[in-house]
Amino acid sequence: MRKGRKSYTLAVLLLSVSVFVFGSDSSTEGRESVRVLSWNVRNYNLSNRFLEGKYLVDYPKPEIETTALMEVIQIYDPEVILLQEIGSEAFLSELVRDLEVAHGLKFSHNHVVEAEDETRKLAFLSKLPIEVRDNPITNRKTFSYFETRKGVKRGLLTAEIELAGQKILLSTLHLKSRYSENPKDPSSAIRREKEARLIRDYFLEVLDSEPELPILLLGDFNDHAGSATYRRFSEVAGKTIFQELALKDGKGECWTFYYEKNRVYEQIDFAWLSPSFATSKRFKIEGFIADHELVRKASDHRPILIDLRAK
Repeated sequence: MRKGRKSYTLAVLLLSVSVFVFGSDSSTEGRESVRVLSWNVRNYNLSNRFLEGKYLVDYPKPEIETTALMEVIQIYDPEVILLQEIGSEAFLSELVRDLEVAHGLKFSHNHVVEAEDETRKLAFLSKLPIEVRDNPITNRKTFSYFETRKGVKRGLLTAEIELAGQKILLSTLHLKSRYSENPKDPSSAIRREKEARLIRDYFLEVLDSEPELPILLLGDFNDHAGSATYRRFSEVAGKTIFQELALKDGKGECWTFYYEKNRVYEQIDFAWLSPSFATSKRFKIEGFIADHELVRKASDHRPILIDLRAK
């Protein structure tokens, strides 16, 4: 496993080696490994914020946070980044530009998912060729929710990369938060479970038609292990859907989110593998939680990193 770089000098050196080995065009041809980073970057958008004792309305993510975020990306050096809580395409373009100007990191391929939530979106940045795969979860499929119908608020991002000649489906989600205006559903647990069920059913359809397709599903599930939301992704009627990839940081801890108001650490970000991918003899798959000190300056979530390597 590639470890997080602990010094910027080493990060630059390793980046130079990567360019030499794989070529500056970032082609997937002949590529035997890829690192994927998934991260809820906490309101990389216009939001109401408390900053230096002041309440600011529709204020962008503070520079101290964006600077730390970019430095974390430089340190861990992923080829593909899956983001939760990015703003519009303009915010993604800003991040792409700043990463290149400040750190020389060129993510030539990027995409934002346009769904119901106009403030907190899903997106990817990639140094490698990557192809968006359309899915019916975003803006088309709905579920019954009390007296109305709802869709998956932030949609679902699905995109394909190629590694060692094999197509791999990368997916990310950001399920409904625990905030609720519905007294019948405090903490939005019912809505979140229904979002999970709808996404689960979509992947069942994909795996029925492409049973050997390697799928990596990452993101912010806004729920804990063992919850109804979590269980929707493990099995249905005795049939395994996904297998969770266990994640820990350098200290052996598995929390990914710190809720400062209640002083609670918990894991609500997970990594899931399709059955054939989890048992693949062709790929070695390793995951870990980034624990560099700059992470806490950038977000209330810690990034998940997955290393995929052809054996």
